[in-house]
Amino acid sequence: MRYIFVLFLCLSKLVAGENDSLSTITVHATARVEIPADMVIFNVTVFMEKEDPQLAFNEHKYIVKRLLDLISEFDIADSNITYSLLNMRPSEKIRRQQFGEEKYYTYTASQIVKITFYNVKSYLEFQIELLKMGFNQFSSSFSSTHVKGLKEEGYKKALLVAEENAIIIAKNIGKKLGSIVQIITETSDKFEFEQPTALRNIRLDRATSLTDIEQTVSVVTRLRVVYKIF
Repeated sequence: MRYIFVLFLCLSKLVAGENDSLSTITVHATARVEIPADMVIFNVTVFMEKEDPQLAFNEHKYIVKRLLDLISEFDIADSNITYSLLNMRPSEKIRRQQFGEEKYYTYTASQIVKITFYNVKSYLEFQIELLKMGFNQFSSSFSSTHVKGLKEEGYKKALLVAEENAIIIAKNIGKKLGSIVQIITETSDKFEFEQPTALRNIRLDRATSLTDIEQTVSVVTRLRVVYKIF
């Protein structure tokens, strides 16, 4: 597990009241907690469009069955599969004919299937099989099974960073740092994919495959901390 801190040393606000003890400063601090990626999450869109709604539904069921068969071949547990509700809707189209234009309707059936891989190395083969079967609307992202508690750990680190910089700011304006008045979290729940820090400053061998490079995911915690100064 690795921690990276991004520091924003800014005096965001200084409020002077009748008593100096009411003066405050606001400090922004960011901490990034990195861990190895050991999961790949696929979002596959199953989409079918036909001029008859029943036919669109039947074809959609057939495609879903093929997707489930593929998932079974990769020995993915049912607990690693989630999906959205089936969405069916009409769409007005125009068909150009010899003597003018004709309006008609098509009916689309769409559904998003989310598949979680715990074998990171197999995700490339899965993508190839998806393309072979005609699935071309999908995306993938790295994640990790070790994310529990990362946000809390990030908050602890960000608070330490905020305090260190608040002390520096207070000292430079001739004040002493007091207690925390308010903490505002500005943290996203989304994980961020990132290449390991150790690899950023080295030149990779031309024979090295990108798929062999260890990847990480990171949880970024951002805080805005208001301190009392006196």
